[in-house]
Amino acid sequence: GDNTGNEAIRGIEYPRRGLHPGLCEDYAPFTCRLLQREKLIPGVAHGDALPYLQYDHEQVNFFRMRPGTRVHYHAAHQNLRLTLHLCLAGCGHSGTFIKVGEHRLNWPDGQAIVFDDSYLHRVRIDPQNPGDRWVLHVMFMHPEVNTPEKFHNIVGTRRS
Repeated sequence: GDNTGNEAIRGIEYPRRGLHPGLCEDYAPFTCRLLQREKLIPGVAHGDALPYLQYDHEQVNFFRMRPGTRVHYHAAHQNLRLTLHLCLAGCGHSGTFIKVGEHRLNWPDGQAIVFDDSYLHRVRIDPQNPGDRWVLHVMFMHPEVNTPEKFHNIVGTRRS
C-alpha cells in the first residue's frame, strides 16, 4: 500500500509503495514473496509511474473480525481498483457475509471473491459465528489500468 505518513511499525519505516519488511518477515513471508515475485501489486511493480487516485489505492492486509462485528456501508472514491478477499478462517456461517451493492456473498472456503469497492458494501459477522473471521484483503489496480500506459490511455493524462 501507499502510506503517505511513513509511520514506523516495529521500528521500521513503512515503505512508500512497498510491503512492510518486518510484517512480511514475521507474519506472511510466503504471501509477500509471492506478491513481489509475480508483481501482483501494480503500484509496487511500476512505482510512481502508475498514479494512485487515493492514498490507499492498493493495499494488502489480513482482516480479523470477531463474531457480532458489523461494518456499515462504505465505498471507494473511484473505480480504478478491485478488491480480493480470500477466507482464511471463520467464513462458513450463513449469517456471515459481505454485501456489495445488491449482492450478498458468503466467503467460500479456499476461494477468492473479487469485487469493485466503489459500490456501497458492508460486512456482517454473525454473533453465532464459530470463531473469528480472517480474510486476506488485497486491493489492486483494475486490470484495465494496471500499467502506466493503460492508465494514461483511460484517464487521458500523459506524463512528460
